[in-house]
Amino acid sequence: MTVASRTEVISALSQDRAQDLMGTAENSWLDFKTTPYALNTDKGKFELCKDVAALANAQGGLLVCGARTTPLTTEAKDVVTELTAFPEEHATVQSCRDVITEYVHPPVATTFTWYDEPAKEGHGYLVIDVEPLREEARYAMVRKILSDKGKLTEGWSIPVRHGDQTVFVNANEIYYLINASLQARTYAPAATAGPPHDLGGRPPGA
Repeated sequence: MTVASRTEVISALSQDRAQDLMGTAENSWLDFKTTPYALNTDKGKFELCKDVAALANAQGGLLVCGARTTPLTTEAKDVVTELTAFPEEHATVQSCRDVITEYVHPPVATTFTWYDEPAKEGHGYLVIDVEPLREEARYAMVRKILSDKGKLTEGWSIPVRHGDQTVFVNANEIYYLINASLQARTYAPAATAGPPHDLGGRPPGA
């Protein structure tokens, strides 16, 4: 059995049926991670922010930590082939929140939930539920980039979830977005001022 919706993923984990995730393919709203994000490294911080921003810039979705995927040889997709529940103390939720707050702009709504693995005491799975940004608030950007040496450095990027992959908005698209926004502001109709009135809502002299 595989899961086909966000609700089914959560139901499988909350009802101690993590095995139902086996064979499930990553897609535009679902991304699996073998281990929790290594926030003691710059690469781990960047990966977390990239994945959160990418989902927020699309339709939102789930980041499920604790499942290994393997590419299929017959199809261009990765599916869950192993459950890798990890110790709860490795689910550094507050640190994740702090990193996202520091490096992702504008703010993205996220919910962190821990699910126990009954077969392995003290172990389980961490799910990060990412809400999509409203169209008028897009796009979320990561306010640092990763250098060739794996260090965070000055720069920014705009990741977007596309199918089961994360892609980055290129320079031409960014130029178009900036110009479209500027033109919308330039040609927006001016607000029409109404007659003055007091706090009671009555026009003066009434």
